[in-house]
Amino acid sequence: MFLDPRSDLVNRIAAEEGQTEQEMLSDITTSLGICQRLYHLTKGVTFPPLAQLSIRAYDAVPYFSYHRDDQDVIIGFYFAAALGSQSAAFLVLDEEIRSFFEGHFTSIFDRSPGSAILDIAPNRGRPNFNNRIYDEMSAMLNHKLGREECGKLLLGG
Repeated sequence: MFLDPRSDLVNRIAAEEGQTEQEMLSDITTSLGICQRLYHLTKGVTFPPLAQLSIRAYDAVPYFSYHRDDQDVIIGFYFAAALGSQSAAFLVLDEEIRSFFEGHFTSIFDRSPGSAILDIAPNRGRPNFNNRIYDEMSAMLNHKLGREECGKLLLGG
């Protein structure tokens, strides 16, 4: 999940991380471009029945980053005046604490059902890319960042 660039939270979270709106939107544009490139890399692939992936845009304050790989859960906290990507991350060992953090993440995830940009659903085996959301977001980012800068970031350059 990444912050929806159309969200009213962009300025608030940018300020909390010591970024400008332009810097925050540039990071989001990079994430959006990664989604599109990942789709193009996977669209001819047939995945195993249990494979699943859902990349969504959220419109809520996350308070922490959450990364899960099977039973391994890593939590990173967003600290005032620090970029989220530079915050410390911690491996969660306690099952009760793991469930607590997972519940918070799940609630944000569940509140964003129509915002899936890239999705691989179990038993479907093929990726689905939401062009409508991509087009809406990239149009807004083109307007805010300029067509040339936005295009460069979407392409990963």
